[in-house]
Amino acid sequence: MSNWLDHLSAATARHKHPELLTYIPRPPATPEQLLVLEQEFGPLPQDLRSFLLTANGVTDQYDWPAMWGAQEIVERNRALRADAGVRGAPFPYDHFLFFADNGLGDHFGYCLRPLGSEVLGALERWSRSSFARDMEMSPGDIVLLWHEDLTLRKFADDLGDFVDGWFSGERGS
Repeated sequence: MSNWLDHLSAATARHKHPELLTYIPRPPATPEQLLVLEQEFGPLPQDLRSFLLTANGVTDQYDWPAMWGAQEIVERNRALRADAGVRGAPFPYDHFLFFADNGLGDHFGYCLRPLGSEVLGALERWSRSSFARDMEMSPGDIVLLWHEDLTLRKFADDLGDFVDGWFSGERGS
């Protein structure tokens, strides 16, 4: 995405009630902040890296983080991965890098690695359904993790698609 701020502004302008929402991009992340993030979680998806170098997160007028900055991504992914073991998550959280939430406990993130048959099998056993067989998630896809039952679904094809759908309100969680 060549201009993330224009993209965000255009998506927000399409919202049904743009007068009720104001999104404020934070100043760009520093190379040092991205280095800390990449040392912890590996190379970033290129569109996330580009976004963070443009805006180190986005808040609304109430200071709610609509998209997390680099430090928040580190802190929240650490917490999610620690909590996954406690909750007995049916999949390894290191397959994902979360970068936003909906304010209700559900998280948005990148699928970083293919979900192999053992992960899909664990998801099926966890959910007691065959939804996992039909779940098409590839590295780079944006997923939504439901906090109540730890199920996953594809939310967007990439970060540009996420920004379009989430900030316009055209695709809710």
